Amino acid sequence: MFKTQWALLEHELSLFAKEREEFEREIKKQQYKSKLENEKTIYKANGRINAGMYFLGVHDELSLKKRYRDLLKLFHPDSMNGDVDAMQAINSEYAKLKKKYEEM
Repeated sequence: MFKTQWALLEHELSLFAKEREEFEREIKKQQYKSKLENEKTIYKANGRINAGMYFLGVHDELSLKKRYRDLLKLFHPDSMNGDVDAMQAINSEYAKLKKKYEEM
């Protein structure tokens, strides 16, 4: 009797742990989506894309490449929240800055 109750309790606890992990993953997913939307709002103020804001704080070619990779993850059209207009602005600004840092 005790063993069956114990087994039932262990089973229920394992189900609870799985549900909790799924819930925490869902929360993280929602937080990530919210962060993406906030990023888009910042970079797309007044319906216009301000390409200069994408690379604020970049002072060398290495940090430029890192920022570009991060922005690709956020705005690439093949990603879940991709934005073609933003990617075009990012690519244009990246090309300008890359040329500037290569000339230095």
